[in-house]
Amino acid sequence: MLHPFEIKKTGNPHVQDVSRFSLLDRGGFRRGPGGIICLSSKVYPVTAQDSIIPVGLVE
Repeated sequence: MLHPFEIKKTGNPHVQDVSRFSLLDRGGFRRGPGGIICLSSKVYPVTAQDSIIPVGLVE
C-alpha cells in the first residue's frame, strides 16, 4: 500500500495539489491516506483520504 505525500514551501496549498495522487489509483496501486507537508499552522483535511500536515509535526 502506498501513502502519497508531497512537500510544498507554501502555507496555503491548493486542493488541486492532491489531485495528482489519483494517478496511483489509475495505475492499479493500493493507496492509503496521504497528504501535503507544508508551512501550514494546523492539520486539516483536503479530501476524504488526504490532509494538510504542518512540517513542524514531522519528526
